[in-house]
Amino acid sequence: MSTVVIKYGGHAMDRADLSEHFADDLAFFAARGARLVVAHGGGPQITSLLTRLGIESHFVDGLRVTDAPTMEAVEMALAGQVNKAVVSALARKNVRAAGVSGRDGRLLVAEVKNTALGRVGDVTAVDTSLLDCLLDAGFVPIVAPIASSTDNDALNVNADTAAGAIAGALRADFFVLISDVPGVLDARESLFPLLTGR
Repeated sequence: MSTVVIKYGGHAMDRADLSEHFADDLAFFAARGARLVVAHGGGPQITSLLTRLGIESHFVDGLRVTDAPTMEAVEMALAGQVNKAVVSALARKNVRAAGVSGRDGRLLVAEVKNTALGRVGDVTAVDTSLLDCLLDAGFVPIVAPIASSTDNDALNVNADTAAGAIAGALRADFFVLISDVPGVLDARESLFPLLTGR
């Protein structure tokens, strides 16, 4: 039985047709016994909530500067709005999905990446215990990319790297990235033609 970790980008969620196709595809594979884990993004949804709250967004090297008020909004958008929307879309396809945050069960632990970015973290540890329980019970875990610091503060984590860390920790058979970029890019924005486990 294959374990598949999927990173589901926030931009893909903005289009109803793509969301519907995504849910259909997951339902197809779940019905055939695949062990699926979805780690989702939500950048556009975070920006929309921050705008409604009157909080201006700032970015450094493509990463959102995350102070305490921004972190509160990030957690609301990702663990609340986006996570539950994905769970609901899958439930409509009769998929048993369970929404969790990376903070639940200390699934994701991270350290501050760069003090200039505020509460943005790099994943340092993944505890798959919660995911294992859900997968063994036949659920599809839907993971919001929020981590705990060593002091249990919430940290904003890039969804791509969170999904990659989860895939590595689970020793996933497949790692799928669904995004609005052409693939995994290096520092010069050149496309990697192949990714390996090394």
